[in-house]
Amino acid sequence: MKSESRDFLDTISIAALGATLLMALPALYWGSKALAGVLAGGLLAVGGLRLSKHSVAAALRSGRPRLWLGVTWVVKFPLLCTLLYLLIAKDVVNPIAFCLGVGVLPLAFLVAALRPVRSEA
Repeated sequence: MKSESRDFLDTISIAALGATLLMALPALYWGSKALAGVLAGGLLAVGGLRLSKHSVAAALRSGRPRLWLGVTWVVKFPLLCTLLYLLIAKDVVNPIAFCLGVGVLPLAFLVAALRPVRSEA
């Protein structure tokens, strides 16, 4: 049986991916780097959320959660920094479009939090 937080994060991930794809259409007007920036930013944000969700769950199931989370961050942070360097500094993506793509995740959280809760009868 799925927990409440699992359903919420899955809903957020799906909403953020949908918003990323919707933002990618107008970004195409500004060129392929803007399109790549929106897509890369959105996918990176959703991928980071999914990775954090699974790593925290695995850490809590293990006997030593602090160690597990520490190792996860020691590996995740340099990979994230390297990826950002390669995407932005090497001029693969438009940095503004990348920021807009990453911004879909907080927007999806905000929309989900402000949505009225349905009461089950």
